[in-house]
Parts: sequence; C-alpha cells; structure tokens
Amino acid sequence: MLFAEVYLHLDPDRFCCNPCSIPTCSGFQEEALCRAIHQSSPVIDSPRHDVRSALLRFFELAARKDRRVLARLRRHGFAITASAWDFGLVELHGFLQQTDPLFREISYESFRALLFRSPVNQTIGPIGAQIVIGDNQHNVDRSRYALVWR
Repeated sequence: MLFAEVYLHLDPDRFCCNPCSIPTCSGFQEEALCRAIHQSSPVIDSPRHDVRSALLRFFELAARKDRRVLARLRRHGFAITASAWDFGLVELHGFLQQTDPLFREISYESFRALLFRSPVNQTIGPIGAQIVIGDNQHNVDRSRYALVWR
C-alpha cells in the first residue's frame, strides 16, 4: 500500500495540517510534518503519534505546573516565575525538538503554523492559564510570549 493510500481510510477531521501531498490532508507542504501528524501506521489513536496532540498535551502539562515539565524548561534556560513562563517561538521549537522525538523533523515554519492553528488557549483556559504576548516586537519570531497562570 502506498503511503498516501493509508490516509484515505483515516478520519481527516483528526488532523491539523492543511494542503499537502496526502489526499486527505489539505494544508502543510512539508512532508515530515504530515508524516509526523498522520504517521505511516493506522495506530494513530495514541497521542505520541499525533504532533498536534503532543503540542496541546505539552501546554496542558505546563499550564498544570507539572514539576517535570517546568524543571526541564528551567534546565533549558526558560524564565519561569510564580505567575508566568516566558518563551520565544524559536527557542520553544528548539526545546521541543531536543526533548520530544515527534518534533525533530519539523521545521520551524511548520511548527509555528501548527502552533497558531492549534487551540492552545482553549485547552489551557479551563485549567486557569493563558498564552499572552509578553513583548510585542511586531514580528512573531522576535516577540516574546508567556504562559500566564491566573
């Protein structure tokens, strides 16, 4: 079975990429991202096989102040106070590439698009957290963001 044929049988509503070479996909051109999201196996129900789910789970754990996640962020040089975690998109991408194999082959541009298309604030809002622009540099790559605990 060809790679593209595998995805004809999967639910396209579960995926977050929009056009690529996979027929059921309508987004990113980067094949590595689509492979990471869709995986070449029908075993896609596990969050580890879904980049979008992994990203949302990461933010959910950070929003819940998971000690392991916050400790890893501190070890990688992120500033964390009692009320917020400060980050830039470039450094967050690098951190996730180093700490989660799902993100290793995803370019920064694809990561950024995935992040902006993901319902992060809707996911962490009920937990009492929110992503805000901490320092607006009028460029998403240079601006600073913060996960703020309310």
